[in-house]
Amino acid sequence: MRRSSWTPSIVPNDNDETVYLVADDFGRFGYAWCEADYETTDLETVIRDLLTGQYSNPIRVVAFNTAERWSEDVSEDVAAELRRRCDLQMRELPSTISDFVERHEDRDRRQLTLRSLTPTRISRAVAYLSRMPTPAFDPLRKDRRQQHGAEAAEGPLPATMRAHSAFLLH
Repeated sequence: MRRSSWTPSIVPNDNDETVYLVADDFGRFGYAWCEADYETTDLETVIRDLLTGQYSNPIRVVAFNTAERWSEDVSEDVAAELRRRCDLQMRELPSTISDFVERHEDRDRRQLTLRSLTPTRISRAVAYLSRMPTPAFDPLRKDRRQQHGAEAAEGPLPATMRAHSAFLLH
């Protein structure tokens, strides 16, 4: 009887299928890649499962595509998407994923959400924005010129207007 070195693959063989797997921390039992059905390894399902608490303490999300021969740790991207969705729904991060998001969130791209703006942070932002030079094009300048004369258009915007326009433009 002839023996073959070939063994069946456990990964999907669809050419366009990217698989996402979540590593979970099970405390004293250690870390493990969570078992997943073939149909539940797409990004949308993984994000939905993370948001609904299907993972107790996720530590990493990895994506791979065997047809394209690549794999990548996508934890940072998934953390940003989890934060974005919770912000859009104006809800807190679920406790099961808050550590994961904090650990993997890109600190340079992190934005303050509206619910985390305190009066102190708002006053600091207004103070900072009021020290910024007036932009070359400011739609409010024409109105100020008409209301207060040409000399008013040369000065900086009041802090409240500058803060408002900065939030609208960003």
